[in-house]
Amino acid sequence: GVMMLGVIFGEAFRDALRPSRLFVWLALCLIFGLLGAIWYRFQSVDNLQDAYIAVYGLCVLRILPLASAIYITSIIGKEVDQKTIVYLLTRPVPRWQYIVGRYFANCLAVTLIGAVATFATSIGVYRSLSNPMMLMDIAAVAVGSLAYGALFLLISLIINRALIVC
Repeated sequence: GVMMLGVIFGEAFRDALRPSRLFVWLALCLIFGLLGAIWYRFQSVDNLQDAYIAVYGLCVLRILPLASAIYITSIIGKEVDQKTIVYLLTRPVPRWQYIVGRYFANCLAVTLIGAVATFATSIGVYRSLSNPMMLMDIAAVAVGSLAYGALFLLISLIINRALIVC
């Protein structure tokens, strides 16, 4: 039971962290860092914290639901699109284990993307990781990835081509 859940989680997490899947997300994180570096200079903000809040809200909190929708809807959508859902459902693995294992693996991948985006934004604005809000923001990213993930998983279980709806 638990061992199979771990195997499913591990396989899904490795799939989520494939370089081809992460390249665009990491490039966006780099752009957020650059935006953070120039935001303070070109906007009329009084301090670094205001610049960080603006870039974090504008970028990181927008990328989180997008990454979550793309990663989470692939749990079911990829199998339906490739017509392999029939083979998946005939495996001797309970369906809930398959969904739960892949859900948590993809939520962890989205959390890592959000954390890297938060680090990049913080480094861009503060020129270091000395941002007093960063740990709370990463915790918010983790909770947000679980919440968005649950919503998008529910939608993908109900609707075909759920990514369009999400």
